[in-house]
Amino acid sequence: MKITGSLHLRYRDKKYLLFFFLFFFLLVFFSTPVPFFWDMINYSAKAQYYFSSNFSDLIAPCGVDDGHPPLFPLYIALAWKISGKSLAVCHWAMLPVMLGIIWETNRLASRFLSRRLRVAALILVLADPVLLTQCVLFGQDLFIIYFFLLSLNSILYGKKKSFAVASSLLAMTSMRGIMLMAPLILWNFSEVFFIEKKKWGLKDFLPFLPAALVVIAWGLFHYSRTGWLYSDPEKARWLATAASPAKMVKNFVNIIWKILDFGRFTLWLVPALLLSTRKLKTDRNYITLAILTLSLFLTFVFFMVPISNPICHRYFISINIIAAIAAVYQIQFIRSTLARRLAFGMLLLAILSGNFYLYPEHLKNGWDASLKALPYFSLKNRVIEYVKENNIDPGQVATGFPLSAPSKYTDLAEVNFSFRDKDTGSLRQFPYVIQSNVCNDFTPSELDTLRSGWPLVREFASGQVYIRLYRNPEK
Repeated sequence: MKITGSLHLRYRDKKYLLFFFLFFFLLVFFSTPVPFFWDMINYSAKAQYYFSSNFSDLIAPCGVDDGHPPLFPLYIALAWKISGKSLAVCHWAMLPVMLGIIWETNRLASRFLSRRLRVAALILVLADPVLLTQCVLFGQDLFIIYFFLLSLNSILYGKKKSFAVASSLLAMTSMRGIMLMAPLILWNFSEVFFIEKKKWGLKDFLPFLPAALVVIAWGLFHYSRTGWLYSDPEKARWLATAASPAKMVKNFVNIIWKILDFGRFTLWLVPALLLSTRKLKTDRNYITLAILTLSLFLTFVFFMVPISNPICHRYFISINIIAAIAAVYQIQFIRSTLARRLAFGMLLLAILSGNFYLYPEHLKNGWDASLKALPYFSLKNRVIEYVKENNIDPGQVATGFPLSAPSKYTDLAEVNFSFRDKDTGSLRQFPYVIQSNVCNDFTPSELDTLRSGWPLVREFASGQVYIRLYRNPEK
């Protein structure tokens, strides 16, 4: 379905978009000291390989290569080549991507909402703890979201060349970028077959062909060099294995939980409560939003339920952007102005409150998906300073991820500093263990061992984050 008038919309919307652009500029300005965190640490290792090798090989060394297409680490390495290797350059390099996300979200929302309502939808999108945290962490998922939205809007606005480029770049972001091609195909098929009542033929698939060729070319190239496609057989903890029936049920529940978590359940609750006020069979806009949502959800279920890989909050930013637009679309039909404002205010507060959700440690919190993680970085520096000041050998200190990650990858430090990975042996063989609630890989039995018999040497805490240094009583 082609939409016209995009250029007129672009110029008319400049003024209110400047507010969002300014917000992201200030966000990046104050976030520049934040280091690589969580899965971004591996992307740091890949980017540093490309940087130091002058892009001589697209395949990173064993132990660093994760099988994903390399667009993001290549982009970071190129930014370092142009402006110097630093954390600040990483953050500023992602500013255009953040602005692009807001721009493309606005273009998508313009299909369904008036100018004033688009502002409300953009505020809800911006308030999402997961998206906001990924912006602070200059996360690779920003690349995925931007190219997904650009691809989706290119279909909506009938821009075939733009779609060919955007979808090819989406496919080169990561395996999940490739996965997000599926809802675009499903949505395009549904629009043509069910809405426009036409046959979905070869000509409808042709715009997807360039991206398909990119995926095939990367897969063949990577396999020819490594002998594997997605999971390195030598890195067992990253290996995607088939899930058991019980695990598949757990994965399905996890998908629902991660979509609705951090206050975002309200984005889905409002449309659900207001369904009776609309005649959905005749509401073309709502049907389109429903098809988009269903296409994304079915894709997540199809690709994530059958395998045993972890399921993270940031995987679902795309579907919650659609949910924010749908929620505002439904709110506009509430007759009372006061009730509309109250509904929007409750949505906004509920989503912002997601930054303070803290679950028991055995449930594993999404630390790269809410701003509650921010104190971790200063606390990490304090515990490192304490270890150095007390002449404790870091090689005798074990900890979990991400505290175990080398500083040359997290902070781009010239002189590397790292603790031992606790999984290289049993806790009892280490004189010291550092445990934090940010480290999701401590088992319940390991936590019981530390808390029941190991003296607590020092605790560093701020907000909802703590880091504790324990001493082995037998050493």
